[in-house]
Amino acid sequence: MHDVDQQLMAAARALVPGLPDHTVWTTQPPGHRKAVLFTSINLTEDARRRTFHPVPEAYYRPDDTDLLLTLPGGIPVPMANLTPAQQSTARRQAAGAVHIDTTQGKPGTVTRLAVKPATVHLALVEGRANAATLGRVTSYAPFCTRALLTRVRPSTNFLIEAGFYGVGVALQTPEGIEVLVKPVPWVLRRHSPAGWCFVEHAYLAATLVPKRADP
Repeated sequence: MHDVDQQLMAAARALVPGLPDHTVWTTQPPGHRKAVLFTSINLTEDARRRTFHPVPEAYYRPDDTDLLLTLPGGIPVPMANLTPAQQSTARRQAAGAVHIDTTQGKPGTVTRLAVKPATVHLALVEGRANAATLGRVTSYAPFCTRALLTRVRPSTNFLIEAGFYGVGVALQTPEGIEVLVKPVPWVLRRHSPAGWCFVEHAYLAATLVPKRADP
């Protein structure tokens, strides 16, 4: 790996011990503030999607993920139970997202096949230890564990504030990475279309432009 790759991965592994070996890093999804994401692909779901699409397919439109969250995984639901808008969304889903079973030429049931294709383990922001940078880091609070990587030792007050918000802080030194504040592990509190979209974007980026995380 390049030096930058090694530094980023060293920081991630110090902040989040036990990252899967196949973790990769990519830049932030569209619409999100600048950060580096550390993502591991759900290999089973990735292989399943590739049976439908040689090029990885991501379902990242909000109405797509809203429908996927509405449907229980693997359980047929009568199409008649869906709203007209949901029925329309189901019909235009990419192959492999849902299965529509027809009865006498008419849609009978719809079954969700897709599951979340990846796990985002960490959003890492590089920069100075100040309020603006902390704001960038905390913008990822709804989605994953988050941390700051800085090259200048922060003040005690900043470290206290970062800890209050659950943000990890790591210091890049000539000797390596020093973790000053451990991040609070992210916990999924509720499923949301935006959260699923975030994972889909991370999956697509990790699949198309992977940067391998060699231990």
